[in-house]
Order: sequence, then structure tokens, then C-alpha cells
Amino acid sequence: MRMHQLVKPDTDWLAVHPPSSLVSSPRPEPRLTKLSAYYFAHSIKNEVFILDKLREANFNNNWLRLLLWFLAKDSESELGKTPYYINDYRVMPNTGSDTVEGQFEWFRVNVSLGVAIEVSYELIEKVIDSPIRHNYFESRLLYLIVNSSGKEKLKREYPEIWEEFGLGELSG
Repeated sequence: MRMHQLVKPDTDWLAVHPPSSLVSSPRPEPRLTKLSAYYFAHSIKNEVFILDKLREANFNNNWLRLLLWFLAKDSESELGKTPYYINDYRVMPNTGSDTVEGQFEWFRVNVSLGVAIEVSYELIEKVIDSPIRHNYFESRLLYLIVNSSGKEKLKREYPEIWEEFGLGELSG
């Protein structure tokens, strides 16, 4: 439906502002979830490694997204643990390595490229809201490298995670 409003300067009796019922207030930007905050943190912490792997082969991005999701999920699951936690489990498959390099290599060897593509995109869409995906990652790097605005968002919304990962030391 089209509406028109007469706006004439220097007319005291004429209301020139749109009716409040037609004005929509801007929606607040979504806050990072704990899981997405951990995804950001692992991405920032491993940025040099990620960039190296992307230089090696373009399709490595799929295994990298998968790896970051598993790392984030494990970090999130660590939160609720107590010394008597019965269901002590890690989401990360047993890669035989505690390093990001070894874990990546396990994914590259054991997860087919087709599965990595489908699953990694599916997981990213569930973990990170669309506005956040598009506003806080370097645009051409497929949700792997957090941009400076994303780093500020993580630092502002989850300072405890920022500190836990020692990210201040990386950026300074």
C-alpha cells in the first residue's frame, strides 16, 4: 500500500513526521552465543595457521570450518564440567593430537571433501547468526578469519573468553 504525506515548510499546523505506527525501530544486533564466541576465539587464536592452510589449498576452508566448530563445541562443553561430571565427553573426534595442526590433518585425511563442505556450512549456519557471519568475518575467507569489528565484539561481549584465550597478547 502506498502512502503519501504532505510536507510543507513553514507550516506550524502541519505534522511533518511520519506517524509512529508506521515507523519501525531498528532491531538490536544479536549477541554472540557462547558457542559462537568460542568459534571466534579459536579463529582468532589460530589465524596464522588458518591463513597458511588457505594459501596451500583453496578447499582447505571446509576442513578448517569443521575443525573450528569442534574446537568451539569442546570449549563450550568444558564450562559445565565439575570434578564429578559423569558424562565427561568431548565432541572432537579422537585425532591422536593435541595440536591444531595435527587435528586439521586428521580431518583432512579422514573426512571426505564432500562431507566437509556440507557439514561445515550447515554447522556455521546453526552456530553463527547471519548478520554476525556477514559483519564480523573477512568477506572472502568464508567465516574463518574474524575481522577487527568481530574481535571488538568478542572482547566487549565475552571479555572472559578473550582473556582465557590470551587474545590481547596476539593483537598487541
